[in-house]
Amino acid sequence: MELPEKKTLQHNELIKSIFAVYNPEDKAKYTSLFLSGFSTNKPVWRSGLATFAVMQSFPRHDFTLR
Repeated sequence: MELPEKKTLQHNELIKSIFAVYNPEDKAKYTSLFLSGFSTNKPVWRSGLATFAVMQSFPRHDFTLR
């Protein structure tokens, strides 16, 4: 298996890309995956709910050098 080439992102680009894929209406999908992760013994399915919870209060912001 070949690993994908690393891509360097600036802070502001990363924040934009995170919010581009975050959809607050996907809550049912992530809760279903979380519960299915227990019955199928797939812990990776349970990891998405925590990320979704963080994104609900994650602020949109730009990097500023102080």
